[in-house]
Amino acid sequence: MSDTSTRSGMLWEVERILKECKELNQLPDCLVMENVPQVHGKKNLSDWEKWLDSLEELGYKNYWQDLIATDYGIPQTRKRTFMVSVLGNYSYEFPKPFPLTLKLKDLLEDNVDESFYLSDKQINDIQHWNAYEKPLENMEKTDSKNISPTLTTRSGAYAAGMILVKNDTKQGYLEATDGDGVDISSRMKYHRGTVQKGMTQTLSTKGGGE
Repeated sequence: MSDTSTRSGMLWEVERILKECKELNQLPDCLVMENVPQVHGKKNLSDWEKWLDSLEELGYKNYWQDLIATDYGIPQTRKRTFMVSVLGNYSYEFPKPFPLTLKLKDLLEDNVDESFYLSDKQINDIQHWNAYEKPLENMEKTDSKNISPTLTTRSGAYAAGMILVKNDTKQGYLEATDGDGVDISSRMKYHRGTVQKGMTQTLSTKGGGE
């Protein structure tokens, strides 16, 4: 969210459009906003409150809440702030969370374009994990479900059907099994969230470590 003194941020452009709509008596009945939670964080709190006040002055009632995708059927730890602003004497309630039943693998396609294949750098990173067994060779030992049962950082994990991912934790690794998401970026040795159980972190357009 940008400095309100310059009115250069996207929200302030929306404010400008809404004020023009009000002059024409054509305000939309409902507004829906989605943004990162930092939008109402300490650094941006003042601007956030000014934005809410601006909408209220136009006649809107604001209902906002931080939601996470895993509470609504998507196996991805994507947390976002949603706000529904309603014009007039109406109310709104956000949908209730429900248990997650899907795993990441349930959403993946069996056949994908080569542009989504791992890059040479990503493959090189995997090859140089501190594993007693060769990860890429083990990936060829797939079962009938086309699932790699193991990529290891120590002996024995292959038979147990798990991946031991080097990580900045007390034991030095995290366990990943079928359906878990694994971060293969260059930060994996130093970041504690490199394994997400049955889900994945927010997907980005950047390749691992690129």
